[in-house]
Amino acid sequence: MALLLDVSKARPYDPAALRAALREAGLPDTVSVTPLPRTSPRIRLHQWDLGDGTALMRLESTGIAAARTAVRGGAAPVARMAVAVLSPGDWTLTHQGTVIGPSPGEPTLVAVDHATPFDFRRGGTGTVLVVHFDCARLMLSDRTTARAVRGLRPDNALYDLVRTYLPQLATVASTSAEMLPELNTTTIDLIRALLVNAAEAADSDPEPDMIARIRRFVEDNLDDPALCADSIAVAHSISTRQLYKLWSRTGIGLSDFVIGRRLERARVTLRTHRHLTIAAVARRHGFNDATHFTHRFRAAYSATPSEWRNAEITAVSAQ
Repeated sequence: MALLLDVSKARPYDPAALRAALREAGLPDTVSVTPLPRTSPRIRLHQWDLGDGTALMRLESTGIAAARTAVRGGAAPVARMAVAVLSPGDWTLTHQGTVIGPSPGEPTLVAVDHATPFDFRRGGTGTVLVVHFDCARLMLSDRTTARAVRGLRPDNALYDLVRTYLPQLATVASTSAEMLPELNTTTIDLIRALLVNAAEAADSDPEPDMIARIRRFVEDNLDDPALCADSIAVAHSISTRQLYKLWSRTGIGLSDFVIGRRLERARVTLRTHRHLTIAAVARRHGFNDATHFTHRFRAAYSATPSEWRNAEITAVSAQ
């Protein structure tokens, strides 16, 4: 295991050191990672080499922003991709016109083409486990790759397999790194099969764009207590029944998705706006009933909002 970077209170944040560590981990120079404003950076970056330009990276961090920056004039296009497992939490990924959010309570699998713009933001602590590789290894056209990125979703036949495989690969890396070159071809073959399947699904299904629009609408109106299936359906000129049928493709209940995203935002507000009462935080994020908010929060995070806020204050005071 190679620990490339460890940023904590005892090890101050150094932007140049972070950029150097990201390059060593296999990320192109067009990809930047920075702490979010008003956060105390905590970043641990591990990298393992699988060979042939393929690397496994684990990024553990507090609130960060990661984005593909503009390619300098005359520079060659970036011909690398990433497939990643993102831990649950308060994050969003915007890529190829689609906004992707977390699945409440479980990791999310995503594919990112470093040749096209993307923006990733995580509000709290979390982990990104990612395989970076040269696109040429997939032996797929640029058009197929673009369709695969847009078409990857939980109902993909290989989604759960790859989402489980990457953490297992990280376990091998941590305990028997010398075995990783033996798994190089297997890893790329599995990712290729995943992306081919996703591209075929995108070709045969006109609905992902509608799902993306619904996601954006929910994110834009998340704090509105009137947000519900009926209002979402009306906004998209479809029936509520059509909405539920369409949304079922995501593998997440619509109500669970909305409440999960509200709770994730509320958890951040509990930390950043300590002067607000629990009831005020609840109202701020679309919950009319503070008791209902407390019940759902405890079910999601095994602590009441007050307990979670007090634990955060204690942790910060101990630093």
